[in-house]
Order: sequence, then structure tokens, then C-alpha cells
Amino acid sequence: MFCKGVATPGLNKVGGIMIKAYARFRVAYAWLIDLQAHTLDVYALEAGIWRELGRFAGAAPVCVELFNAVTIQLDDLWAPTA
Repeated sequence: MFCKGVATPGLNKVGGIMIKAYARFRVAYAWLIDLQAHTLDVYALEAGIWRELGRFAGAAPVCVELFNAVTIQLDDLWAPTA
């Protein structure tokens, strides 16, 4: 599993070079966090292809594969806006 947080819009793409490298090494899960857009994209690697498990945004509570026993509050990931 890998988790990547980026502050540059557009870098959280499954077609990106980095995520292709992780697939080559058979990393099973990818959590891509966009720190500006306040989104979390979660993928699972199946037969060499990334399958989207979910796209979450804002302050949504998230309970998704690999850590599905835990609920994560997304707003805990974002920097305070005030």
C-alpha cells in the first residue's frame, strides 16, 4: 500500500508514471490525496490494473479497503482554513 499526498492539482492520476511503477512492483493499494482539492482517491491493483474503490471529498467520513475497520475523518487531513 502507498499513500501519496500532493499539493499540485492534477497529479493524482492513475495514468501517472509513479503509480505505474507501484503497479509493476505489485503494490496492492493506492491512496492518492490532493491537498488543495481536499480529495482522496482509493485504488486496488487487480490483475495489473488499478480499480477505483472510491473518491471521497471534503469532510466525509471514509471507511474503505485496507483500513475498512477504521473510519477516517477526511477533514482531519486538511490544513485549517481559518
